[in-house]
Amino acid sequence: MRLVLVSLFAIGGIVAGAFVWLSSAGDGGGTRARLDYAGTSGAIARRGDGSSTSRGASPTGGGSKRTSPPASGSKRSVGIVPALLEKGPHGALPRISPDGRAAWKVYGRAHNTKDRRPRIAVIITGLGLKRDVTESAIEDLPGVVSLAFSVYGRNLKALAASARKSGHEVLVTLPLETAEESGHDPGPRALVASLSTGKNRDRLHWIMGRTGGYVGLVAYPVGLFGKSGALNLVLGEARKRGVLVIDGRPGPRKDGAAVFGQTGVVWSKVTVWLDRNPAPAALDAAFRKAEAAARRNGTAVVIGQPYPLTLTRVRSWLESFPKKGIVAAPVSAVVRAGK
Repeated sequence: MRLVLVSLFAIGGIVAGAFVWLSSAGDGGGTRARLDYAGTSGAIARRGDGSSTSRGASPTGGGSKRTSPPASGSKRSVGIVPALLEKGPHGALPRISPDGRAAWKVYGRAHNTKDRRPRIAVIITGLGLKRDVTESAIEDLPGVVSLAFSVYGRNLKALAASARKSGHEVLVTLPLETAEESGHDPGPRALVASLSTGKNRDRLHWIMGRTGGYVGLVAYPVGLFGKSGALNLVLGEARKRGVLVIDGRPGPRKDGAAVFGQTGVVWSKVTVWLDRNPAPAALDAAFRKAEAAARRNGTAVVIGQPYPLTLTRVRSWLESFPKKGIVAAPVSAVVRAGK
């Protein structure tokens, strides 16, 4: 009996560490993405609700419609709300409920709208592909950090549910076509400028149906898909379905207003990428840049990858906010509609 049990555990370990190959199914993808993903049963250790009392002020700025993110004390839905879903071709899709509720608000993390301190939202992207990395982000980062998942990961529904229960807002990263020389492979379900609107819409519905309970989408890298004007399809669907969009190209908000701001979608723009150079000195420089932007503009959005050093330094950085007069905020607290 002992020998049988040991063998089973050994086999389980081999399977859990296997490479996962995802191929396009019925959409004419023609390419295959190799994903180094350690499978998970979804039984993830949780560290409570991840609640935090640190929040920030409502963003300001000319030419934009103020939004009303979840206020401190409002009830945040951790579970999936059926009224916010509709049947789609590849799974349930978000929608605005008959009584006008939108996913980005219902699933958003509550915050204190009266806090006037500069506000910084942190997004960690690239999650869902490796079990240990994903669990570390969910369990070890404060709940105020927003987590963005790859659509090519396994058990996304279980992972997203675990993230929400730990207090995190959940986002889905859009796989978008880029120039071949960029070295970035968006995978077999990427949105591609040369495809028809109908084909891209079908792929977008597959992407948006991969999990539920998310507040929005991260568009990065925008690349060829954005330059073609096809991004309007994404923004229109996001607005229609009540989810926010994050423009992942770093820079001032005005740089994205010509595309994102014209559609009326609720959105924000990444201010700083933290770990293009994942070295301690480079991270510290990115932190200082984000702080300066937040003091100058009232808000800043930073995005990073789940490198162990990034996760460790982000935790320490967030702990320094009170003495700096800055407040950490969920991503839903730094968005607004329009320019």
